Amino acid sequence: LNLIMGVQAVRADREVKSKSPIGVTTKNVEQTYHAINPRLGAIYALNQDVDLFASVSRLYEPPTTYQLDDGVNAVALDAMKGVVAEVGTRGTRSFGQENSWSWDLSVFYSELEDEILSEEDPAALGTFITTNVDKTIHAGVEALIHSKIALGDNGKHSLAPMASVTFNHFRFDDNDTFGNNDLPGAPKHVLKGEVIYHHENGFYAGPTMDVVGERYADFTNSYKVSSYTIFGLRTGWESEKLTVFVEAQNILDKDYISTHSVRTNATDADQILNPGAGASIYAGFEVK
Repeated sequence: LNLIMGVQAVRADREVKSKSPIGVTTKNVEQTYHAINPRLGAIYALNQDVDLFASVSRLYEPPTTYQLDDGVNAVALDAMKGVVAEVGTRGTRSFGQENSWSWDLSVFYSELEDEILSEEDPAALGTFITTNVDKTIHAGVEALIHSKIALGDNGKHSLAPMASVTFNHFRFDDNDTFGNNDLPGAPKHVLKGEVIYHHENGFYAGPTMDVVGERYADFTNSYKVSSYTIFGLRTGWESEKLTVFVEAQNILDKDYISTHSVRTNATDADQILNPGAGASIYAGFEVK
C-alpha cells in the first residue's frame, strides 16, 4: 500500500485594460487569486501486475485574461473551485505464452462551484459573456483496454485490439434557471477503437473507429446534436530508427458535425454547426 499526499499553492494575478483609439483607458479590471489545494491518494498493489487506486483532490482554476470579467459590468469573476474523487484499477494479465491484455479504468465525481461558462447576453442575443455558475457536477467513467493476441505458435504475427471509451455526465446542480440540465458541448460518450495486425518485421495495418455520442448545443437542452461514427484505416512500418505511416480517415466520407457553438436556447435558424472533414489521407515518416 502506497499513500500519496500533496499540496499545491496557487497565486495568480490578472489585469486587463481596455483603451480607446486615442489612448484613454475605458476599463481596468484586476484581481489576485490564491488558494491552497490538498490531495490525498492511495495505491494498493493486489499483486505485481494489478493495482487499485483512489484519490481526493481540491480543484482550483482562476479565470484567464479572456474570462476575467463578463464584458458588461467590468467586475472580475471568481475562480472555479471544487472537490474531485476518483477510484479505479489498472493492470496487465497474460494468457498463454504470447498473449496479454491490459486495462486502465477510473470513475470520477466532482462538485464544482463558480464554474466559468460562456453564456449569451440576455440583453444582446448572439453576444457572449463569461459568467460564474453556482454549482455544477462533472462525473464519468474512463476506460482503456488493450490486448496482444498471437496468431500461430511462432510469434511472427499478432493482433492488437484497443478500445478507449469515456462516459460523461456533466450537468447543472439545481440551477435557478437551468435546473439539473446537462452542460452543453460534452458528448454522452466517446469511443476510439482499432484492431491492428503486426508482423515481426515491423509492418502493421488495421481498421480504426471513432464514435462520438449526441450532445446538447444549448443550456435549455432543447437542441441536440446527433452522434456519429466514422471509420478509418492505418498502416505503416517501423524499426528502431525509421517509422513510415499512412492513415485514411472517414473512409466512407460520412457527413457529421465535429464542433458547434453553444446558445442559451438554440434553434434550427442558428448558424452554430461546423462539419467534420470528409474522406482524407495523411502520410508521414519519423527518423530517429
